[in-house]
Amino acid sequence: GVRHFTVKEELERATTTVPGRIGVQFGVRFRVSGRPAGATVPVTARLIYPAPGLRAPGTAEHATQSDIEMVVRVGDPTPTYRGFGFDDEWEIVRGTWRFEFRIGDDVLAVQEFMVDAR
Repeated sequence: GVRHFTVKEELERATTTVPGRIGVQFGVRFRVSGRPAGATVPVTARLIYPAPGLRAPGTAEHATQSDIEMVVRVGDPTPTYRGFGFDDEWEIVRGTWRFEFRIGDDVLAVQEFMVDAR
């Protein structure tokens, strides 16, 4: 896949319903709290796609999820962002998209979005 990095994400609207259209981006801003403040922790940001998953042109298999490994500072006042943007028609799969944030096998937080008709 392709990773897109943003310098500054802007919240257009707080919602869990996302229109399935090219150019639409959605995601989650989060912070890690706890002790010791200032320590860094490895966080896996997992995005689980609705069935049947994403299938890029020219590939035989559907991807059901993607993981990004992040290093996050405990107590950082600036939120970390994990998102997704529809760049191609094949990426638009209607249904529930699930973001999970994990440390090891522990799921720390979950946010779901419903991608609906264009």
